Amino acid sequence: MTLSERDAMDTHDCQAPAQLQPAPQLQPEIMMRIASFLSPSEVACSLRVLSKATARLFPPAVLHFSKPVPTHAFATRWLRPGATRILPLARRRQLLHLTAASGVVANLEVAATASGVALDGSVLEAAARAGSLEACTWLRNRGCPWGPAVTTAAARSGCMPLVYWLISSGCPCAPRQLLTAAGESGNAELVEWLLSQDGLDYAFGAALGAARGGHGSLALDLLSRPMGALLCAADFAPASAGVGAGGGGGTPGGAVLLGGAAEVLGPAAALLALLEAGAQGLELGALQELHARHVDPFDSPLMLTELGVEAVRVVAAAVASPTGDWAAKTEWLLERGYPRSHRARLAAAQAPDAAPRLAWLAARGFPSHGTELELAGRRGDVAALRAAAGASGAAAAGPAPPSVRSWLPLPALRQALLAALRGGHVKTAAWLEACLRAAASQGHTGSGGSDARSDSEAEDAAVGEGGVEALPGAGEAAAESGSVPTMLWLAERGVGVASAGSRSLVAAVAVGCERALDYLVAHGCELEGDGHPYVRAGEGGDLATLRWLRRNGCPWSPRGDTLVRAIAGSTGTGGGEPAASCAEDGTAAAPTAQALSGLAGSGRGAGGGAGGGGEAGGPGAGRRHKCCCLAVLRWLEAEQCPVDWDAALRAAARRRGEGGDEEDEAVRAWVRAHHAAAVEAGSVRVGLDRVRGSRGRNAMPWDYLRDL
Repeated sequence: MTLSERDAMDTHDCQAPAQLQPAPQLQPEIMMRIASFLSPSEVACSLRVLSKATARLFPPAVLHFSKPVPTHAFATRWLRPGATRILPLARRRQLLHLTAASGVVANLEVAATASGVALDGSVLEAAARAGSLEACTWLRNRGCPWGPAVTTAAARSGCMPLVYWLISSGCPCAPRQLLTAAGESGNAELVEWLLSQDGLDYAFGAALGAARGGHGSLALDLLSRPMGALLCAADFAPASAGVGAGGGGGTPGGAVLLGGAAEVLGPAAALLALLEAGAQGLELGALQELHARHVDPFDSPLMLTELGVEAVRVVAAAVASPTGDWAAKTEWLLERGYPRSHRARLAAAQAPDAAPRLAWLAARGFPSHGTELELAGRRGDVAALRAAAGASGAAAAGPAPPSVRSWLPLPALRQALLAALRGGHVKTAAWLEACLRAAASQGHTGSGGSDARSDSEAEDAAVGEGGVEALPGAGEAAAESGSVPTMLWLAERGVGVASAGSRSLVAAVAVGCERALDYLVAHGCELEGDGHPYVRAGEGGDLATLRWLRRNGCPWSPRGDTLVRAIAGSTGTGGGEPAASCAEDGTAAAPTAQALSGLAGSGRGAGGGAGGGGEAGGPGAGRRHKCCCLAVLRWLEAEQCPVDWDAALRAAARRRGEGGDEEDEAVRAWVRAHHAAAVEAGSVRVGLDRVRGSRGRNAMPWDYLRDL
């Protein structure tokens, strides 16, 4: 069962509340009159289930979890045993987020219990994004940590009372992200109130958000303000350019600073952010007006030269735009001299209606990178795959013709097939396997006609001839999907998920589907004995999978460092800033509009921008890692996970988790309290003798199963 904003719960699952008496037999006209005073969800879950007559009178309906659902129906659906056993972690977390967005606290309590997912800052952020003050208050009282992402989400909802409550309650905020999100909501009153606060005078960021949200009048009004133009130049020019050195304070509008040839790097980066945001959210008329005010007064070819190869981002934003005139905007930009690029196809592949957009781009000669095939495969979108391959839309529903199959390069097909397996899309995987075999039989490897075949091309040919059976990583990819039907489909073709060994099980642990874990264990996958599965499940806040691991005898680490690793987190970059990407010519890429609008550092130059809030430190100082939240750490400690509290104290001191500073400090306080108690008890090494014992540090992992 998949969960989304569009499909939630069939009313066949609803049952009448047990305390209600049998409904009297009323005339249909009276029942219809009663229904006119009820919401659609109440009709579906309360009125329709009263009798067979009302069931015939009112048709079944699909309810949306992001909207209020009658509490009795919600509890009936999700509190029954095994209700979420077939759902992976992502879907269970989505259930929690959508219920938080509905604002019904009683249902949120049920979802928190049924989902088996720890309440963390992301749930509070989901409630804030929907503007639900009641849900935010309940979650905060339950100990959910908050941070700048929560205030930003609230501002994006446009709910001024919620933003005011968060700020007045001390929730941290990132000023520029906050203004950008407020502009995106289109709430001019909220934008003006925020701009009036100390340290939030950042009209250009609000203008970026307004343009991205499709609010052209608000964006143009904000851009006409002198302070917005000054901050634009001061924030985005390099320190050596001296843009913020007091100059430009009397500029009547943003055009000179946005489009002037002087101080090229700062204004060009700001212009790129503005045009990208406008191409994404504004309709063609508003985009043309934005262009006329801030580009046309100057030499347009010169501006495109200043923007360089990064001008392709503007076209990509237009292609992925949610507005109905995305094609007209793209045509207009191309006529203005904006370049074609494979980035446009990548952007189109991520749109909800990817197939027509990809077909439109292919017909106009946009180059392909092959990655759009992988994106479409991950989504299970065969129509988008055919469009990416250049097939005609008329045959999108049928089998792929040989001409299309022979066009597809084998390396791209391999990656698309693996992506389809990871996404659990069996029909898409079967379609791609047929394409793979057909392309291999016609000798098309995507090598560009070279006579010499590399080892990689030979491997591609072998996979094409052998199908999914010869595809490296197929079993592990299916395990990552958490989909038992996908694993069964592979098994029918002689590919066992157990062939990848413990990697398959660890991948399934991260996905968090109990049904898939049962299947893997039943087919020979063994649990790792180093405690790593606990850390992987804990990093996702997946209490349900943690309980599954414990029930099935997964051992702690023989070194006794399971809880310490859970505190410190993984070694990945986590939520830190991504490394600078490279442009198509190999130069450093300019920041995207989202990155530019989210910069949080001190203002440059003596002009004194509205800076503050940037993190000090050298490279990597702002980097955060995936760490287990406090609820998971408490669970591990309650399950008597062995721990060296000295090591735990050191790990907590250097922790920088994705949950933010507040959660990190709560973890440190928890560790300090336990460390002090352990010191008072005379031993900071709790339970280590149970995993080491007399066998020593080098004993095999399964030897410790008997000690647990």
